[in-house]
Amino acid sequence: MSGEQLVGMESTENIGTQVTLFPVDPLPTSKQETNFIENNKVLKNEHQFTYVNINGLNNQGVKQLERIKMTFESDLLDEIKYILNLLIVLSNNNPSKIDLKNEYSFLIDYLLKYLESSSIELDIKIDCLLIIRNLIQNVDNCQVLSGNKKLREIILNFLNIYDNSIEYLNFFENDQYKELIKYSLDTIENISSYLSPISADDLIFNKLIHIFKVNNDKNNSITILRSISRYLYGTSSNNTFENNNNSNNNNNNNTNTDASVLIDDEFLNKTLGFLLLLSNNNSIDDEIILTSLDFLIQYLSIKEENLNKLINDDLNRKLILEKLLPLLMIYKQNYKTEFNSQNLNYLRLYKRIEKTPNFNTKIPIIGEENPLMKELNLLNEPQRATAWLRCCFKPNKLANITQIELWRAYESQFSKIKLLPAVEFIKNVQFAFPQSKAKVIQLPNNEGRKFIIEGIEPRLEILDIEKGKNEALVNYNYNNNTLTNNLSKYYKPELKESEQVEIEKFNYGFNDYLKLNDINISTCQLIKEILTYPIGVELLKNHKSEFVQNFIYVPDLLNYIYNDIIDVL
Repeated sequence: MSGEQLVGMESTENIGTQVTLFPVDPLPTSKQETNFIENNKVLKNEHQFTYVNINGLNNQGVKQLERIKMTFESDLLDEIKYILNLLIVLSNNNPSKIDLKNEYSFLIDYLLKYLESSSIELDIKIDCLLIIRNLIQNVDNCQVLSGNKKLREIILNFLNIYDNSIEYLNFFENDQYKELIKYSLDTIENISSYLSPISADDLIFNKLIHIFKVNNDKNNSITILRSISRYLYGTSSNNTFENNNNSNNNNNNNTNTDASVLIDDEFLNKTLGFLLLLSNNNSIDDEIILTSLDFLIQYLSIKEENLNKLINDDLNRKLILEKLLPLLMIYKQNYKTEFNSQNLNYLRLYKRIEKTPNFNTKIPIIGEENPLMKELNLLNEPQRATAWLRCCFKPNKLANITQIELWRAYESQFSKIKLLPAVEFIKNVQFAFPQSKAKVIQLPNNEGRKFIIEGIEPRLEILDIEKGKNEALVNYNYNNNTLTNNLSKYYKPELKESEQVEIEKFNYGFNDYLKLNDINISTCQLIKEILTYPIGVELLKNHKSEFVQNFIYVPDLLNYIYNDIIDVL
């Protein structure tokens, strides 16, 4: 046999041999390491490793401040991102530790450099602005940054997104833009206190007014209203005033125009519209209501012309103030009155003619064709007897019926069915009517005794099983004259004309524990500002009775505004 034939035979045999392949399912690396340690007796009992003579061991290295400086000087993007994340944490946890007046003063230039650069990606700008926003929560840092003109120019450039239609559209589609605007507005809110009084030609102030009117975000509206209120603080009633803080104001002129003249009808309408949210009685709206009140206080404190513009240029605004101020005084105060207390008194007249009770004595009969009779026949005793009693009788403290009459009525109604024994039936009456009682009455002249059931009366109309059950289980208080209609208490035969029974007077001293919330207090301050002007007195004089009524409801109001209301109105 040749060699080629041998090779051919080997190939045929190999082809005929079946090979079984098993799937490879390797363990995860973490599981392999765990198994290795568990199977190694040395490593299994090793809880920690001891390092000896390793370079850098127990060496603290470069200080954090030096590391931050070196990172910014290196201008390496990855290092800068790391340090910015570190600064975000530090500034958020304790902004006072990063003192911009001393060792961390170099930070301002670097942060503003990245904010100003057009080549820096948006995420880095957001981080830089967030750091600034966190740092100005500290008073000293806020003083330093409020005087930085470049920071205000950068923020103004960010806010110009509302003027560019394309960027404005991107703003609603991109969360990064929203975050950038949010931090910009937060920064303005904090530094605005150091820039007041502001001038009417201040670019940021004008931009805030514009944004407030076109913005639909409630949180941004709150921030803007707070900023504008702080900007207006200290504004004089004169058209021009001396600027005492030119270093903190981006207007270099010595005279500045009253900025409150920029508050137009659209701005005022939107602000007053927020006050209408009180009707929701929702805690999430409290902040915007309070901020709107605080703005109005600051706006009206400047001059009387502002109040005249608020109430006389638009009748709707006047009506809103008149209606809402009394309501805001007692907003969210859970006071008690004679009308919302648990024991509500109701009106009644004295009885001049006492009528003798005339009770129904005829026990109703349920006809065989009545569907109710079929329902009763489906029940077993004593449920049938209980249901029949409730359908044909009603609870009445002053009425009674003899036991024999009751038994005979039951016996005649269900003559074709096996009945309860008489004794069991009488006992079952008190189960059907918990307020009823089985009593024995001694008749006069030794005529014997009378066995009665007290507390039930035959119905004029038969009820269904469910309704009869509900009415039978009403808890009638035997000791309460108002429920039993005891006529002697309200009976005055000597009266010639109808007379109302006196209602027990409610003690409003129960409300003296109530304390005013921030919205109540701000409302009182707003009313005080309005009453400082003659047109304000004219506006509120017709509502004096409402204010006095609020004093009764919430006595704590007396500590805030009583003298102003009583003396002025």
